[in-house]
Amino acid sequence: MNLNQDELVALEITELTAVVQTMFGDVPVQVEVWQAKPLHGGTVGLVYEISGTCRRMCKAALTDGADESGRPSPVTVSDEQAELRWSVVLKIQKPFARFGDPESWQREMRLYRSDVYVALPPTVKVPRCYRVTVKRGAIWMWLEQVSGRNGTQLSLDEYSQAARHLAHLQGAFLTGKPLPSQPWLSTQYWLAHISADWGTRAIAWLDSGEWRQEDSQLSDETVREMRRLWAARDRLLDAYYTLPRTLCHRDFSAGNVFVMAQHVRDAKEVQRLGQTVVIDWDCAGIGIAGEDIADLVGEALVFYEFEPAQAAQLQETVLSSYVKGLREAGWNGDEQLIRLGYKISLTLHWCFRIAIRLRKQESREARHREAAALSFVAGQAAAVQSELAPDRRS
Repeated sequence: MNLNQDELVALEITELTAVVQTMFGDVPVQVEVWQAKPLHGGTVGLVYEISGTCRRMCKAALTDGADESGRPSPVTVSDEQAELRWSVVLKIQKPFARFGDPESWQREMRLYRSDVYVALPPTVKVPRCYRVTVKRGAIWMWLEQVSGRNGTQLSLDEYSQAARHLAHLQGAFLTGKPLPSQPWLSTQYWLAHISADWGTRAIAWLDSGEWRQEDSQLSDETVREMRRLWAARDRLLDAYYTLPRTLCHRDFSAGNVFVMAQHVRDAKEVQRLGQTVVIDWDCAGIGIAGEDIADLVGEALVFYEFEPAQAAQLQETVLSSYVKGLREAGWNGDEQLIRLGYKISLTLHWCFRIAIRLRKQESREARHREAAALSFVAGQAAAVQSELAPDRRS
């Protein structure tokens, strides 16, 4: 047992039994043994895998006994042939005021209680929620444990699949499905908030000159592009907020997707499209098409060991697959709008965020990797500013 003492007190066998019964279609069960194992993740709380065994309980009429009316008395007995193994994810979300988004710790619970997840495309899935309770100010969510390739396991083809499937979901909102309007969704000005936060700190570091003394491995060219990007941020954001809007996950990364290959049936044919399970929706809100795939690329380069030397290939694979998915969802708009949204989001978010990581990074090898990733992203910043230059848009 790895839950801490306070959590052990709060985890009652009656609650655990209710969760397991829900997993098995409300069939009565008796939980026999269980154990808890901490999982990675949980930026606003704790995440555990709870697993164990149970037995189905059945009603049997025993003929050697009778109730007051003389009828056989039903007796609950354990079906010894029905031992079942089970596993579930327990997320304990504690109050947490994320910068610019104080409601984030409650959002995933609210999403499960809303209609946002209704009518997802067959290629996209979110874990089933078995039970939600609130205990001592914390939210306990019991979720389906999902499988698939995840994190650093993802190949280039699997990044492609995740982007394509995301587009099946987001494309619906580009083709007429009403955008969710719940007031607790994250702000549409998410990029403005996070770029201001990361950018203010990054530019202060550059202005201090410390980056030259700390073996940051930043090139003068990269620093110039970061400064140019910071100076142009308002113009870029003005352009950004005119682009097509959709429901965004806002933490769409290799760590939050599980990619599976399987047959998925639609109304017309059976295709081997596979399925992508997307977890951890606590940042979700209305954003710009291309925003989430920018995070997919940025996270891959910084957190999921994707080689910066292959960044251009990853970027084009993800962009092309996302546009393909939008076409499959029925969107026939201008592809350049998607590419513009992607590039503005990638550069305004990840240029400054990577710079702050470099400032704190102690490993020379890690600094080398992240400086290479930053060089790539800064190059995209130069490209997008060129695309938005007045003489190019006239």
